Amino acid sequence: MSHPNFKLIEETLQIALNNLVIWTKNNGSKFSEEKTKVVVFSKRKTKFDLNLNFNGVNLNVSNEMKLLGMIMDYRLTWKDHIIYTKAKAMKAMNILKILNNRNNGVNRKVLLRLYKTYVRPIIEYGAPIYNSAPKAILNKLDPIQNTAIRIATGAFKSSRIENLLVDAGEPPLHIRREYLSNNYMSKVLYNVDNPMRDIILSISPLDSEILFQNHPKPLSLWFYENTNNLAEILPDLRLPNNVIPPWTLLHPKFEAISTKGKKHVLPIEFRNNFYEYLSNKRPSNPNICYTDGSKNDDTIGAAFKIADLTLNHKLHKMSSSFTAEAFAMEFCLSHLIKNNVTGNIIIFTDSKSLLAAMQQDVPKNVIIHNIQELSHCILSKGNQITITWIPSHCGIPGNEEVDLAAKSSNFHTISKQLILPDLKNFLKSLTKVKWQSWWDNVPFPNKIKNIKLSVHPWPSSNRTNRLEEKILCRLRIGHTRLTHKYLMERSDPPICDTCMALITVEHLLCDCVKYIRTRQKFNIYDKQINEILGDNPPIIDKVMKFLKEINVYKEI
Repeated sequence: MSHPNFKLIEETLQIALNNLVIWTKNNGSKFSEEKTKVVVFSKRKTKFDLNLNFNGVNLNVSNEMKLLGMIMDYRLTWKDHIIYTKAKAMKAMNILKILNNRNNGVNRKVLLRLYKTYVRPIIEYGAPIYNSAPKAILNKLDPIQNTAIRIATGAFKSSRIENLLVDAGEPPLHIRREYLSNNYMSKVLYNVDNPMRDIILSISPLDSEILFQNHPKPLSLWFYENTNNLAEILPDLRLPNNVIPPWTLLHPKFEAISTKGKKHVLPIEFRNNFYEYLSNKRPSNPNICYTDGSKNDDTIGAAFKIADLTLNHKLHKMSSSFTAEAFAMEFCLSHLIKNNVTGNIIIFTDSKSLLAAMQQDVPKNVIIHNIQELSHCILSKGNQITITWIPSHCGIPGNEEVDLAAKSSNFHTISKQLILPDLKNFLKSLTKVKWQSWWDNVPFPNKIKNIKLSVHPWPSSNRTNRLEEKILCRLRIGHTRLTHKYLMERSDPPICDTCMALITVEHLLCDCVKYIRTRQKFNIYDKQINEILGDNPPIIDKVMKFLKEINVYKEI
């Protein structure tokens, strides 16, 4: 509890402890008095002594406590927790050091995966909670990730950290903490029973200016400020509303007009398969429906067609293409129920992922669950539903009509509902934008920035030869043994004997007149450094051969 009157706090807590003792006796439970601690959380420097007892045992007042793996100090600076986390993560780092070998160790892809699996979860446990710690304390965790990436990439310790992160495709920890906090808060918003949800919805921008000018902001306020137009998103968030127990649901039939993929069959053959499928179903006089969803840069739409009626719907701008397909199916089933369409119903869709999701026993997607319940309502009245896959853009008339309707700019209705997976994807994309912005703000001169402007990892960084992976990383960063060993030896920078210029990676690969013919031999002559060391495996192969030819391969 929180109150300015310290005596009142003591009395209230003692009453609560006495009630807890009575409850344990009545219910046969027992708490360890020795493990029970009292911590007074306060920013004041005054030391508070609480005289509390539990089951006749005086409780010790402590400056910190450990709860669910989180060490909370009385001022909530999280300093002790960060120190504990760092020590634990450094022990887990030993697995990377053991598997790493100078020439024949595990490749960087596996090492990075091991870091993400065994080391990073230790760092990120409770990140949304301890993210309110001062930056000076949070920065103590950065060397763990930096060390892991140096081991995986083979870069030198003196390499610039931001260059290492971009080469490995790993965001800084402060951006990772933002992503984890956003992910956690989106789950809170989706759970109507979570008390944090009401706190978030009651947040006002004035709270930031008035209450937290000189103090760390709480997670809810931080989330509110770091997501764009959040106030417009929250009212539209679609929450789960499960009515029918999943084990009692009746499911439709799932079929396909062909078992072959689009790559192996001509469109005319698919059309023939479609008409043959229809002719086989014709005796049952089915109601034919078509559904489709579409997403482009401007709009996201869903449409369905039944008989001569075609209706389309505009969806929330953050919706995914899968959501558009699912909405189209949901709208179609809702229309069938509303208009009391009965008998044998066949619904054609070109989304295999939608069919797979509809066959899940307990789907997490709220739209898929609603589709299952709508299908159950139709099937429980003695009707039949068959969901049939057809390929897209193969000239099937009904499919082409709903495809055009979904892409149209004129919509019959507009739906602003947003589901949790799409909200999480939006927050994830927001984090990627911040990471790219962080890299864009890194000032020039920066050697790897002349080569790699995007933060996304390059597939060409993964080589079959471990030594080549290390060499390629050092070349791109511009920090090699040949060009920078003078820093360790405390000597003068190396000078080219032929050109009398400072030896750099760019000088070696592009400018040095001594190796003009060798560059011509391997067809890397007259190329810029970003072309030579870019995401182009064939050119990278030539670079490795070039380095061996001029006898500097092992000096990198």
